[in-house]
Amino acid sequence: DACSPTDSIDVKVQVGNTTINQNGGVLVNVPFGTQNVIYTATDDCGNVTQDTITVTIADNIAPTVICKENIVVALTQSGTAQVLTEAFDNGSYDNCALDSIRVRRMDSCGMQIDTLPFLKIANFECCDVGREVMVQLGVWDKAGNFNNCMVRVQIQDKVAPTIQCPPDVTVTCDTNLTDLTIFGPATVSGGSCNNTSLDLVETRNLDNCGTGTILRTWTVPGTNNSCTQTITVELVPNPTFNITRMPIPTVFVQCSDGIDIEALLN
Repeated sequence: DACSPTDSIDVKVQVGNTTINQNGGVLVNVPFGTQNVIYTATDDCGNVTQDTITVTIADNIAPTVICKENIVVALTQSGTAQVLTEAFDNGSYDNCALDSIRVRRMDSCGMQIDTLPFLKIANFECCDVGREVMVQLGVWDKAGNFNNCMVRVQIQDKVAPTIQCPPDVTVTCDTNLTDLTIFGPATVSGGSCNNTSLDLVETRNLDNCGTGTILRTWTVPGTNNSCTQTITVELVPNPTFNITRMPIPTVFVQCSDGIDIEALLN
């Protein structure tokens, strides 16, 4: 400057609504895209000069994504579970600003599918019990940069089913007890995934007359959850006998009695 030394000239830098009252520095909250940077210089005499340069602001750095390595999910009474994105994330961040975090399964009931959409929740069901399900956590920043990581998910069914036995019955000893299925099956209800096959043990406690009890006990495999049906077998009440020929009584005779033996036997 012709009037003022260089170190006495006031310089400010302005981008949009952000101003730095010095010759250079850090601008914050500058929008993405092409921006005009205005330099304004003022000397000791009040003379002002401006110059403008064009700067393109861009974020080319992908977010830093941090996953939880392993999580355990327990199914609800309905046999399903919905897990929010936050359960898989372990503190992902971005150098500027995050936009969204989503998850997606890498399979559907064991069938590999790489085209499932990213959602705010991950869904699980009975077909996943006992398997390790891989879930992808995807993170986007405001500039559209993307990063992802994988989470191992173990699915458990902790809701035990309830067994309902057929009712106890009482029959007589002339009933055909070869096939006990005529007295009905046990049913399973409740639980997360109640398609469990049941173990059946039949115990017969019958005497020589065929009377006593038969116990049919159903159990959920691997648990103490069981029920028992009791079949009581009784004698036939007031049985009726059809006697067609009485036994011949013992008769003592002498030859001199003149008894017709043939007539006596018939």
